[in-house]
Amino acid sequence: MKSFTIGTVAGAVALSVSYVQRAFVGGPFLPELASQTLFSLTPGQVESGAVGALGELAKFTAYALAILMSLAMYGLLASVVFEARTNRSWKQRWKVGVSSAAIAYVTFLAFGAVLLYLTEVYAQPTSPASLTLYMLAPNIVYGALLAWAARPIVPTQPREEGLLIEPKGFGRRRFLIKAGASAAVAAVVLYFGVGLLFKGEGSSPTDLATFYANEVTHTDQFFRVDVDILAPSIDSSTWKLAVRGLVKSPMSLSYDQLRALPQVEEFATLECVSNGVGGDLISTALWRGARLRDVLQLVSPAKNASYVVFRCQDGYDVGIPLDKATSDGTILAYEMNGSGLPVNHGYPLRAIVPGYYGMMNAKWVTEIELVDHEYLGFWQRAGWSNEAEYQTGSAIVNLGDGRIGPSRFNVEAAQKVPLGSEFPIAGMAFAGDRGISKVEVSTDGGSNWTPASLKDPLSGYTWVLWEAGWNPPADGQYRIAVRATDKRGRIQTAQFSGAFPSGATGYHIVDVKVVSSMS
Repeated sequence: MKSFTIGTVAGAVALSVSYVQRAFVGGPFLPELASQTLFSLTPGQVESGAVGALGELAKFTAYALAILMSLAMYGLLASVVFEARTNRSWKQRWKVGVSSAAIAYVTFLAFGAVLLYLTEVYAQPTSPASLTLYMLAPNIVYGALLAWAARPIVPTQPREEGLLIEPKGFGRRRFLIKAGASAAVAAVVLYFGVGLLFKGEGSSPTDLATFYANEVTHTDQFFRVDVDILAPSIDSSTWKLAVRGLVKSPMSLSYDQLRALPQVEEFATLECVSNGVGGDLISTALWRGARLRDVLQLVSPAKNASYVVFRCQDGYDVGIPLDKATSDGTILAYEMNGSGLPVNHGYPLRAIVPGYYGMMNAKWVTEIELVDHEYLGFWQRAGWSNEAEYQTGSAIVNLGDGRIGPSRFNVEAAQKVPLGSEFPIAGMAFAGDRGISKVEVSTDGGSNWTPASLKDPLSGYTWVLWEAGWNPPADGQYRIAVRATDKRGRIQTAQFSGAFPSGATGYHIVDVKVVSSMS
């Protein structure tokens, strides 16, 4: 147990060194790679269930478990090394350090090599050569710490021949110090790796005025679901966008050249294909960039080109039809909500493809390739549909004094509402670039429907906010539901289906209790 604890402490420090390399130099961080490999190999239906249940926490949960697994591996390695030795001279301590570093290096190098072989995506392109290099420092540190911890055990009062007594102070106090240090180092690693998820979460609106004021999502509250734990770090001064494939004049554009093209600005809503009915993986922002059509005109697409493929810094790839790529709303964005595109949302360049689920809106784009066939991207190869048009959907967000729905508005379920006065029911509806023509609300579980009033959308690519008043006729239980109709006349289906493989469907329904008094 003592050897395992010391090994875990040393492993926590080694992981911290590896994390620093990852954050500032770009080297691999094995817990990150392990969690991404898990997501790469997980069938789409299982992955959808995890994201649906945990939202943005899904990948961070896998990340945290990978960190704990790595610490356990370091602890077990130390147990093997320490149990093989008793009396430790300075020479033996040196041997402990070297053997520990060598064993750990080979073990984790092999583990990393397997992960690289299995995974398709990693936040920084990693070759076996770079993995070999970047695994040195963390495991040298690990070996050095074990050598330091292997203090000489000197006999102070022989009891029987062959038995040695540990010097005073080697036990409980050192155990507590090492356990505390391990907890502190692990907390630092987990804070920077997992705590980023909670950055920027603020209080939720409690009234309709604030609800309407949040029609555009604050940048730090915009949802993020990626295969990456840490966003790729890209220097825009050296970054290039390669445009190649079935084109007459392949070329590379610098960041400044891209920004010099005619600029467009548009509001657009993005929704994750894993978003459940009434879920919060949906956000709206103001985007600025260049039309993809203008970029493609520079290279003159060949007549047989039919699909445009985005390739990204983190290894992600996805394709969209050429006619969608050349539509007015499809842009290559480098600004978000009036400021430069944040790293977490694709800096320096991402695709905005109105009408298609978020998985088609690639981030950290480094290459565009034109091909002559339907292209199956990263998630499509995992089973998700390549027909990625948004389902028509709607959600109840505010209900009188109770609140439900997406977290940027509120997430407290309404349980009781007062009898005797009208109170508002409000929410959102979205159908991609098809727009919303009507929203209806039912207070009897879908038997009867009443039209809601609609706020004019920010653009033809955003959600629509709606509101309806209700006067409960009597005390009792009520089931409130909402449905939307898009501008093509298609009514939202009541048929419930999970997100996999084409996006969730079904009515958002809230059960409430009407009482004469809130007491």
